[in-house]
Amino acid sequence: QTVLQGIILLPLRAICIAVLVLPAWLFASIATFRHPAKGSVPLKGWRRRMIQTTLSGLTRTLFFVMGFQVKVKGRIASLLEAPIFVAAPHSSFFDAIISALTGMPSIVSRAENLSTPVFGS
Repeated sequence: QTVLQGIILLPLRAICIAVLVLPAWLFASIATFRHPAKGSVPLKGWRRRMIQTTLSGLTRTLFFVMGFQVKVKGRIASLLEAPIFVAAPHSSFFDAIISALTGMPSIVSRAENLSTPVFGS
């Protein structure tokens, strides 16, 4: 029975992931289109709000489709309490879960990552 579930769930999840990644890429591309100093300064204004609302929701949905159910215990610290947020050791995609749960903060990354297809946006 578990093999049958895998045969059905794997393609279904793959399709759902593709359907969610495409609009995420589109919104990220719109938010960074013609942005001065792309990748070297945090987004502000409407660009920031677009990323926070759309990408945070799409990322949460994406991880749910992949089978992750994250529960936050306690409360998230405000920007005044914790102006810098560190997620480490940066060895997996779990950092993205933390980013989505905290409202898509500005991320520090290598400049080479900007040229990564789809995810570089």
